[in-house]
Amino acid sequence: MLKKVVLPNREEIAFRIGGNGPETLVMVHGNLVSSRHWGTLLEKLSNKFKVIALDLRGAGESSYNENVETFKDWANDIKLFCDELDLKDFNLLGWSMGGGIIQQFAVDNPNYAKKMILFGSIPPSGYPYVKKGPKGEFLDEYYDNKEELLQDPVQLKPMIDGLENKNRDFMKQLWAMSVFNIKVPEKEEFEILIDDVYKTRNLKDAAWAAHAFNISHINNGVFDGTGEIDKIKIPVLIIGGEKDLICPISMHEFTKDQIGENAVLEIIPNAGHAFHYDNEDLVVEKITNFIFE
Repeated sequence: MLKKVVLPNREEIAFRIGGNGPETLVMVHGNLVSSRHWGTLLEKLSNKFKVIALDLRGAGESSYNENVETFKDWANDIKLFCDELDLKDFNLLGWSMGGGIIQQFAVDNPNYAKKMILFGSIPPSGYPYVKKGPKGEFLDEYYDNKEELLQDPVQLKPMIDGLENKNRDFMKQLWAMSVFNIKVPEKEEFEILIDDVYKTRNLKDAAWAAHAFNISHINNGVFDGTGEIDKIKIPVLIIGGEKDLICPISMHEFTKDQIGENAVLEIIPNAGHAFHYDNEDLVVEKITNFIFE
């Protein structure tokens, strides 16, 4: 069921809610998608949990009255959202960029979530983009300003153009190659998911926010890490796809190392970035075991 709530900052946040299990699971999606991209995973999880999957500001059916600048803006939206719904002692799951956002949320709001699942997540050092040469070759330096980053000829500009120009064939090809590189959804479902991509209004801001995010202990090529990852003391499950092209296993290993002993890493075999489409039953099992253990 899709509902909406207006936050004190005047943003209207859409969310899907279902289930009445003993544990609450709040789910945060990634870049260029919305809660619709969870597919049937929401239904499967609602058999065991009370599931609440929100659309981030600027995605899906949510508003975009004020542009986001950093992950802190989205993290604050989540706090306001949880306060409006009177959510306490819940479990938090974030996919891809959403994983970075919930890391920031956990740092800023240590008494909210009791367990956290990083689901094909970007690491605590963010997702910085290296500069490209005249032939599209990757260079040994990173973009240091937003304007130059958004002109990236390989990773960003084609995506921005595909979104703004409604180049559906390009977007479908991109999704099939990167997000659904193991298993492409059935035709009708795939078309619905691409429709959902075109509801995105925050892509440019999201790219810079991910580029600049760094709560790790290293310099990510752009900014020094704040070391705030040490503030995450709750149990953390890191789930990655064995063949994820967007957030590969090396990122998850780094995340586990940065978080420390309270983190556990699980790899879904023969799965890409959308591993809930590749092996939904195993994903449900991993989530359920972690939350109820």
